[in-house]
Formats: sequence, C-alpha cells, structure tokens
Amino acid sequence: MKAYIKFAGSNCRTSAGGPLTVTRAETSPAFTLIELLAAVAVLLLIMLMLGAIVSNTIRATNVSKQQMDATQQARTALDALHDDLDHIVHQGGLATVFAKNDGGHTTLALITRRRGALTMDDQRFLAVTYTLSGSHTLTRAIAPVAWSETEPELKIGGQTPDTQTDTLAEGVLGFAAVVQLDNGETRPLTADGLWLSSTWNGAPLTENFRALLLAGATADPGQPKVCALTVAVATVNTVTLRMGNTAGMGAALPAVPVSSTAATPQELWQEAVDNGGFASFPRPAVNTLKFLQRTYSLP
Repeated sequence: MKAYIKFAGSNCRTSAGGPLTVTRAETSPAFTLIELLAAVAVLLLIMLMLGAIVSNTIRATNVSKQQMDATQQARTALDALHDDLDHIVHQGGLATVFAKNDGGHTTLALITRRRGALTMDDQRFLAVTYTLSGSHTLTRAIAPVAWSETEPELKIGGQTPDTQTDTLAEGVLGFAAVVQLDNGETRPLTADGLWLSSTWNGAPLTENFRALLLAGATADPGQPKVCALTVAVATVNTVTLRMGNTAGMGAALPAVPVSSTAATPQELWQEAVDNGGFASFPRPAVNTLKFLQRTYSLP
C-alpha cells in the first residue's frame, strides 16, 4: 500500500520503505511585486501628465475668453466713437472736438449730427462726452442740442439736466488720445499746444475743455493743425478686477509724454508690460490685459 504526502507548492510521493520522491508542480506565469509597483508608478505618472495638460488647457481657454470679452468691450467703445466722429460738426476748420485731462485719463467730448435716444422735434445736434470713471467704467453721455441753442458747447461734459448716460465698457483701465499734427508730430490730446483753443465760436469753453484746430482752419495759418485723432483703450475682464492686488493696474499705465513723440498710447502701454512694469500684479490679471487702438482721420 502506497502513502501520499502533499506539500504546498509541490507534489511529494513516497512508498513504504522507499526513497522520498518530490515532483515540482507546474507554475503559472505571474508578475512580481517589483513589476507591479513599477506599473503603478508609470500609470500614476501618466495620469499626472494628463491632469497637467487638461489643467493648462482649461486655464488657457479661460484666459482667452476673458481677453475676448475685454477686447469686445473696447471695440464697442471705439465703434461708437467712430460713428460720432464720422458725423462731427465743424465750422471754418474749428472742430467741435473738445478734451481735458481728468485724473490722468482723457475726457473726450464732441458735437455730432447723429440722432440719439433723446431725439426732440427741434434737435439740431447731439453733444457727446466720453468719460472714464474711477470704477473703471467708460461711459458715453449724450445731450440734445436744439436749433434755438446757439452755444452747443455748453452741453458737453454730461452735466446738463437732459443728459442721458450709458455704459460703454466695464473693466477699462485706461482711455487716452493723441493727435497727429500736420507737421508730423504726435502729441497728447491734453497737452498744451497752439493746435488747441480755449474758445469755440467766440465763446469760452467750460470745465477746462479745449477745442482742436483742424488742418483746414483758416485762422493762424502758421500754427500746427490736427490731421487725425488716435484713441487707445486698455481693458481687462471684469472678473479680473475682483482679484486681489489689481486696484493699481490703471495707474501703472504710463502717460504719453507731453513733448513731441512718435509713440502712441498702445505702444507705451505694451512697452511697460514687456519691461516688467506690471510685475507686482498677479500674473493671471496681467494676462487678461488687452490694448485696442484706432486712428480716426478728421476733416
């Protein structure tokens, strides 16, 4: 009679009085612990890389959307200004374009033949004023000018009782304008110069506004005249303004030098960004900063 003894991992057989015979059982292929740990590490690495790619893609998409929103607001403002300037009122080369320096930004006003929401039966012109408020909001104030009103310049500034004010864009950090003179110079609209007049149609201007002398002006033929107006808008998405440490971004925009210069506001602003002028502000906020500039030829 034969007795069988079974061991784990092998088949052992012995006979009474005979030698012990051990037969190794066949083993199935399997991974070692080291191989499993290596596979898990590789899988985790791949998952981390995919997560980083997805995160960067989402961040880039959000920044692009915020930049598009900011650009669209600036474009809306410049389009409105284009329509107003296209119907500007001018007499004898003296344009009804008025400007003043308001807290480092340009307040721009003009008299246009456009019709507004406040149209009246005897409306002759429309007084329009573009103002950048301290809350980073660019507004367009309009007031009708009747035929009976002989001094339409008194309606500029957006302070009359019949003025209606609309918001053009929010998140605006800068609103600046320069003029192109017929002598080749580029000057800030708010700078002193012989191409500006403190009176219009024989009457003094209010609220420190000054009128532009156009290239066709007959008075003082030897003085430089204005050929074109360049307006620039610096804007960010309104979400950016709610970030911490963004309140001073508008003040970081350099002003156009008063002296003769070929630089435009957009060129100066972009140079400030490239040279680290905004390094103290959050990088996501700086990434959403957009500059838009347009030049308008004046009659």
